[in-house]
Amino acid sequence: MTYCFLKDFAGPIATVIASIATIIASITAAYFVRRQWLTAQQQADTALDQLRYSLFEKRYAIYTAARNAITISLDRNDEDRMPAELNTLFLHFEEARFFFPDKIYLFLDQLRKDIKTFLSKNYLHRKHVAQWPDTQNDGQRKVLQDEESELLKLREQLYVTSQMLAKSFTDVLAFPQLTRVLAQ
Repeated sequence: MTYCFLKDFAGPIATVIASIATIIASITAAYFVRRQWLTAQQQADTALDQLRYSLFEKRYAIYTAARNAITISLDRNDEDRMPAELNTLFLHFEEARFFFPDKIYLFLDQLRKDIKTFLSKNYLHRKHVAQWPDTQNDGQRKVLQDEESELLKLREQLYVTSQMLAKSFTDVLAFPQLTRVLAQ
């Protein structure tokens, strides 16, 4: 009797067992596919964060170049020619077009022009002071006073720009992936 029972239901039992095995295999495969997908997603997120960090490093280098250019131009304005370091820093300004929005690039381009204007007028003023050591001539004295007044305005403008530099770069140097996490 047992034999007849097994003989009659062997096919359906085998089908049920095969179906259960197929379901278990499908669940296992789905689990591993999901794990692989999650791993791939984590790798993509890590790559994106690395890209953001690399962009931040490039942007921060340009920000530092701007800060250093202002400092050098204000501190070393007693030289007879433009400090060579400024050329390297100005090259960083040019790289800004690849890493920043147009607003920041135009800001840096104007800063470069302001620094060059300040230094060239400063050199001209120093040349006039050296040429006219005794300013008995009213015309020469007026020229020197006008130059000093303009240099003072340009120096103040550079100083104000240096104070506004961090604020100008705040939006583009922020870490949105961190500030989003911290705000939650």
